[in-house]
Amino acid sequence: MTTYRSPLDARRSVAFGTRKTNSREQIVDYICQRIFTGEYPPFSRIPQDDVAAAVGFTKIPVREALVSLEARGFVAIEAHKGAFVRPFSSDELRCHFELRGYAGGMEARRAAERGSKELVRELQPLYRGLSRTDDADEFVAFVDEFYARVQSAGGSPAMTAARDRFHEIVPGNFFAIVPDSMKVCQRVFRDIFKAQRLFDPELAMSAGVRASVALGECLISLFDARGQLYEDELAPD
Repeated sequence: MTTYRSPLDARRSVAFGTRKTNSREQIVDYICQRIFTGEYPPFSRIPQDDVAAAVGFTKIPVREALVSLEARGFVAIEAHKGAFVRPFSSDELRCHFELRGYAGGMEARRAAERGSKELVRELQPLYRGLSRTDDADEFVAFVDEFYARVQSAGGSPAMTAARDRFHEIVPGNFFAIVPDSMKVCQRVFRDIFKAQRLFDPELAMSAGVRASVALGECLISLFDARGQLYEDELAPD
């Protein structure tokens, strides 16, 4: 039987990103932070020289970071013009979170199909912890560890690769940054845990999708309140 370790002792970051160590990903984080906060507003040009000076790297890893951000949908690169911030739209965000929910839901469904009582025993204290805490750092640690155990039980290399294609939109702790997201997640997590406890594959899938979609709506509300949402394919005059 796997020994239970508190996620507060070893915080993984599976559900909501990983700690970045190489120069390209550090620059990606730097730019994403400024896109998210609106310091780099939609349709604005990314100032590559300023980024390079701020992060202390040459322009080569900055360009590599921008190519990575283009692949993730954050920027659009125009030949001989530079990289420009792509706007967020409610429709695109909803699609992103729904697809991400399906990717994680497939792993949860496989875990439920396998009917592991050991997994349920491992998840019990994590579910109890995330249900009771009101601290966002504790909460994300419990959630990450919960998902890590489910993914270990029901995942596969192909599923992991599919899930990892869905990039992080929110830099840092989603639950600390996005209003109401922790309370929303605590409510929907009841069925996520119930699905594993009852070995119910279809509930595992549907609950995973509902959880992701609900978090997406929290983020949409935040962007809408900030005036950062644009209709698809539309730019300001």
